[in-house]
Amino acid sequence: MVLAAERFRCPECGHEDDIADLGFFAEWTCPGCGSVQRVHTLLANFRLLEVLGYGGMSTVYRAEDLVLGRAVAIKILHGDFQDAPERRRSFEQECANLARVRHENVVSLYSAGWSRGYFYIVMEVVEGTNLELMLAERHALSPREVLDVARQVVRGLRAAAARGVLHRDIKPGNMILTPEGTVKLLDFGLAQESQAAENASGMIWATPFYASPETLRREREDERSDLYALGMTLRHALTGENTLPLPEGQAVTPELLLELKRQLPPLAECYPEAGAALRRLVDGLTAFDPAERPADADEALRLVEQALRDPGRVLPWLGMGAAVAAAAMGFSAAFLGAEKHVALAVEDVPVWEEAASYRQMMEEMRQGQVGQALPGAMELARTSRYAPLRAAAAQLARAAVLLGEGSAQLLQELPALPEEAGEESPLLAVARALCRAQAAAEAGDYPAALEAMEAARAALTERETAMMPALKTYRSRLSQVTAEALRGRAQRAMRQDSPAEACQILAMWKALPGRTPREREEIEVQTEICEVAEALLAALEKQGVPLDTHPLDVEAVAQQLKPGPLAAEARCLLLLLHGERERAFAADPYAAAPDAREPFAVMLRDWKRRCTQP
Repeated sequence: MVLAAERFRCPECGHEDDIADLGFFAEWTCPGCGSVQRVHTLLANFRLLEVLGYGGMSTVYRAEDLVLGRAVAIKILHGDFQDAPERRRSFEQECANLARVRHENVVSLYSAGWSRGYFYIVMEVVEGTNLELMLAERHALSPREVLDVARQVVRGLRAAAARGVLHRDIKPGNMILTPEGTVKLLDFGLAQESQAAENASGMIWATPFYASPETLRREREDERSDLYALGMTLRHALTGENTLPLPEGQAVTPELLLELKRQLPPLAECYPEAGAALRRLVDGLTAFDPAERPADADEALRLVEQALRDPGRVLPWLGMGAAVAAAAMGFSAAFLGAEKHVALAVEDVPVWEEAASYRQMMEEMRQGQVGQALPGAMELARTSRYAPLRAAAAQLARAAVLLGEGSAQLLQELPALPEEAGEESPLLAVARALCRAQAAAEAGDYPAALEAMEAARAALTERETAMMPALKTYRSRLSQVTAEALRGRAQRAMRQDSPAEACQILAMWKALPGRTPREREEIEVQTEICEVAEALLAALEKQGVPLDTHPLDVEAVAQQLKPGPLAAEARCLLLLLHGERERAFAADPYAAAPDAREPFAVMLRDWKRRCTQP
């Protein structure tokens, strides 16, 4: 589609430029002054504000309805698909499907239309976290939490079925949990695009773990197919596992997936603490034969209600992922020592000089003068012959470092904290909570870090209120600490050829508050590279290309393929996955044809533009 020239004037310096070839919500860098501006933010009577999500055929934006003055979500079909009739029909089908369903557990459709050749859907904007991200952060949920999700999803599916609508892509990523606890189902119409199917290269594009056997066989689907996918979602949420036991070195085919689903072990084998009714629910929903599953949503809802009366107990290992991850990190391990309870009052200190120093240090901390308190705390932590005093001083020194008056090097000089238990002073409770927040942030667990900060705030009494400004400043840094931790984990996963794991980490990174537009763009590019790389690795494995070295030898993999576009694309993509962007862009097989329309050429040009823009 050729657009007429469209002039844009820089609000900073007045320079004009043609922006007709830029997409919606694109960043434009002024050649005159170098400022970065957002262009094409208006679509009909909506102003685009930020990107909420990016998919294979559409982008979702948060927007403002300029007529009604309300926040909405707008899904816009990508320009590359405008001339693809089957893609347009799928997009329009989503609109038609959603319009027929009105229920609190299904995202509401407001309107749809065409503007400047682009088809868009205007929907309710849903604040919250999708279940996929929640599971990435928490590993697993409690039985009662899982059953609450199940009850709401089944109600949404029942409302959809009453209108003759199947979802066809039930999975954690299509479930949004709002702050009020409501579960909303997304993406009805795109399910047809997400069905398990093999394209010409043999790649499976669906999410095979959740897909029903009849979906994999491309047979007729009905309400029970959605219920099967829900059952697999519940199984994932309970156990923390979303993979099937694939035999090592064997190509993933629909036939293999079907056999693994036929042999799916009962829930009791992987979650023995589940109540009997919960086991009946999950095993019934995931029965291989549709005839053995609940007949419809009404029957499934009755099973959910029965399970809620006997959900079972929480397994003792649930929720320990963050602590294990933190313990694996050297710097965080130092903070984990601060988990110890230390009981100490000034009257307990047997050495008068140390008691006076300790009293002064405590008062300086309470007044928020952490810089003045740090030297005394460090000295007592190093030299005191009284073990409880050394432990308390080390704890307070750690807190002073975190509040910005020291360096990480100082922490390595502090003694380990002893295993002493007892009641603690409010100030020591604050110090412990600060250390716990840092450990959680460095493990990539931002919610746990915020929870620890709330514990620190709650521990303050009137004597410690002067510390509040320093606590607020430190709290504002936690997001960046977490972001750096997640950035490193994502890069390690990519270098180790684990794109699926990297995608999960990138989703957690993107969800952190305070991300700049440039940082969000970087995350989106890395996510897209990982998604394409995951499909490529699956295709290479099916073709018998050896993938048993980690990290993969890029050149060795390319040499295993016949010379041609696929070998060149594979080499380029693996270099991108390993973070070697300059080599990847230099190896662009389509560099001599800047207008090439091959899918990989289009993607690579887009990645290069977004990676190199200021």
